Amino acid sequence: NNLQVVINMSAGWPDAHSALEDAVEYAHDNGMIFCLAVGNDYGDPVGFPAAYSDNFSSIIAVGSTDEDDTVSNFSSEGPEVTVVAPGGDIFSTMPTYDVTSTDLGASKDYDEQSGTSMASPFVAGLASLVWSKEPLQNSEQVKDVIINTAIKLDTADFSNAWGYGRVDAEEAVAKAGWDIDLVYNSLDFIDIPENETTARAIRFDVKSFHETEFEIISGPTGVFEVSFEGSTSLGKSTDYDTLRDAYIWISYTGVNDGDVHNGTVEVQCTQTQQTWVLNITANTVQRPSSCVMMVLDQSNSMSFDSGIEGHKRIDVLKYSANILTDFIQEGNAMGIVSFDQDAHNILIPVVGPLNAPSGIDLDRAKIRNSIAAFTHNPSGTTSIGDGIKRGHDQLNTVVGYDNKALLVLTDGKENEEQYISDISDVIDEKVFAVGLGTAANINPNALTQISNDTGGYTLLTDELNNDSYFKLAKYFLQILAGITNEDIVVDPSGWLNEGEVHKIPFNLTASDISSDIILLMPYSDLIEFYLEAPDGTIVDASFATVNLHEGENIKFYRATFPVPKSAGSGLHEGKWHAVLKINPKHFKRYLNSLDKYPNTYEITKKHGIQYTLLVHAYSNLRMKATLSQNSHELGANMHLRVALSEYGVPIKKSASVKAQLTYPDNTSTTVYFNKTEQGIYEVDLKANASGIYKFRIMADGNTYRQHRYTREQVLTGTIYKGGDNTPPTSNDTPHSSAE
Repeated sequence: NNLQVVINMSAGWPDAHSALEDAVEYAHDNGMIFCLAVGNDYGDPVGFPAAYSDNFSSIIAVGSTDEDDTVSNFSSEGPEVTVVAPGGDIFSTMPTYDVTSTDLGASKDYDEQSGTSMASPFVAGLASLVWSKEPLQNSEQVKDVIINTAIKLDTADFSNAWGYGRVDAEEAVAKAGWDIDLVYNSLDFIDIPENETTARAIRFDVKSFHETEFEIISGPTGVFEVSFEGSTSLGKSTDYDTLRDAYIWISYTGVNDGDVHNGTVEVQCTQTQQTWVLNITANTVQRPSSCVMMVLDQSNSMSFDSGIEGHKRIDVLKYSANILTDFIQEGNAMGIVSFDQDAHNILIPVVGPLNAPSGIDLDRAKIRNSIAAFTHNPSGTTSIGDGIKRGHDQLNTVVGYDNKALLVLTDGKENEEQYISDISDVIDEKVFAVGLGTAANINPNALTQISNDTGGYTLLTDELNNDSYFKLAKYFLQILAGITNEDIVVDPSGWLNEGEVHKIPFNLTASDISSDIILLMPYSDLIEFYLEAPDGTIVDASFATVNLHEGENIKFYRATFPVPKSAGSGLHEGKWHAVLKINPKHFKRYLNSLDKYPNTYEITKKHGIQYTLLVHAYSNLRMKATLSQNSHELGANMHLRVALSEYGVPIKKSASVKAQLTYPDNTSTTVYFNKTEQGIYEVDLKANASGIYKFRIMADGNTYRQHRYTREQVLTGTIYKGGDNTPPTSNDTPHSSAE
């Protein structure tokens, strides 16, 4: 029971007694506040029943202070002291008849007295004021207000002499109870893409020392749902002035373009019984489309050997760009410009929106033909700024796409105007870049700066070899995922020999809307490929929401979830497998085609087919990873940051976030991230060697519904001599060479 009774007891005894303890327990159990003098025996322990304060949350043990705000020299001390109040020379009413005190010299009617018995009534009066200010508080909460507003008498938080401090009546009354504000009076889901789920927060700003709980008591009505839980709570606090935020999340899933929905939800604070009604509105639009402008280097150095047997750099670019062309999602668009010492149109105007990857698509055919005809200029130098500016100008004329981005590829230093620094202030679309080679050969400072400034990033391949056949293609596909708001679930590579079956696991969640399971290989008939669902069902293109697409070096399933089964249930979250095995007939044919590539032939005969499997997800669960450097020279700090969110909300549950780091000398280690706030993980690394630092960042955790998820992304950092030099501009002395 909460009787809201405040009792003062200006008396005490040196010894414990069951009657005293029973009285204190009765007051506590019935919701009363009991203010008790600690005793006037300095140097002796706190007397009883005040000494019971540690055992009962509504008992306040009161010590005494003098007029100079120091503890009175008679006030008993001990860990049981709760607070202190004025108790020295207090003018007070006295009995009108003779009692023991008058026999000792005290006056009748009125007199000044000292003792903790004089201090305790001040606290009892304050408790009554605090309770009358907010009657919904219980006895323990009233005590918390008095404690948390008390003034410390030195630098410590607690003292056996003065407890939690000297009471402050003005502060205590001002900060009693709850001060709650609803931050937004409505929830608006504006332009939510089809099949995408987004969450919005009912947010309360709370000032209070007390536990504060909110719960949905009605709704949400219509198509809206509770995202996580229909209630939320804040614990006790000792800091009233700092706003604390409480959230209840409501979600909306877009279904069909043009849908409009309305609803309401009502929320109540359990402690104050306040209620709030919020209106909810939502509309659905098509999944955002993207236009990608490739900006390709055609300088003479693109004719140099790539490091991959039998392939020049331009050959690697061509087959990697074709993989991108075969994969890019329907509804998107692509254009191509190039640069040597000047800029050139290769595929302008852009082509799109593209049809599905399989079947007849004249636009995809135009892209492939443009890539096939693309060649280097034997006299070409390198004006990256010219190429980026041309790509930007061409994208400016494109309409009808939600996202626009530049994808730049270069293999050398810029040595002709226009330079990147000349045009960086006019570039307003995202820039992603790939450097085909080493940091020293490319000097990617300006390229990294313009990509970071626009929301993209730069990747460097380092020296290529036969083991990195698909590295450039993987970089292209990762960048495309960033442009089209997809995430990488896993990214393993391996070798598959005759007679072997590889089952590669990957985890999908209820937050994943669709997925692309991508297999890269020397040519697409070499490996047979199907999926195995979590329940063991073999999934292939015969399922209604699963399509299989093929290109020369790529084969991939594009699945929308849930995948319906004949029994009526759907396949979705859980551990899936990609199952791979070699086609013997095509493997023999492939071996016979390698007669001009002896190294590749011997490796293939011994180890089998090199492949890369990538799983991408268009998902409500997203990872954004960034890398920043304070320098590009030795001793630089590399700062990596990962943000994990589900339905647009930082993921509360902790995840394992780490990076497999490959140093410039090709040694490797694992770097572990620290969780710095909800959904945010960070780590710093000092770079003590020149070259490329490759980070394969991996997150592994559980969704709100306890489904395991993984996310991956590759980022590269660069250290090279002169890395902090000011990038060249057109005002600098020219130093052209055919790079």
